[in-house]
Amino acid sequence: MIARRKRRLAAALLIVFTTWPLVHYQLVRVYRLDPWKFGGWAMYTVVNFLPRVEVFAMRGGERQQLGLGSHDLPASRAASEQLVFDAKFYGELADPEPLARIAASEVGGDVAIEVVITRFFVDRSSARVSATRRSFFYEPPR
Repeated sequence: MIARRKRRLAAALLIVFTTWPLVHYQLVRVYRLDPWKFGGWAMYTVVNFLPRVEVFAMRGGERQQLGLGSHDLPASRAASEQLVFDAKFYGELADPEPLARIAASEVGGDVAIEVVITRFFVDRSSARVSATRRSFFYEPPR
């Protein structure tokens, strides 16, 4: 009886160990998770660039980029750095809303915030570096 349980456990571990690389590759491809995390099986399948995060304030129809490199918005800069880490680690699952809320509170007034995350990747068909952009719009509650 114990030998049968050991064989079943060994078979289950072998199945998990052999299927995880395929699952991990699909997670990296679909959600753009960090290929070095969660077992790292897909780390050799993609080039992993850092995403770029830009924050814009929308005032009266004008779009103004917030200078997060300055000392005027320290909490927004820290939240932006956290979002870069989260976007690299969690890919498309990263949530830009905390950064948008902090930026809206630091800028003040009735200002809508746009957070743009740009991800770079190597295009398989042309072997060139390409980018995708995802925008997130936040309007503070009134």
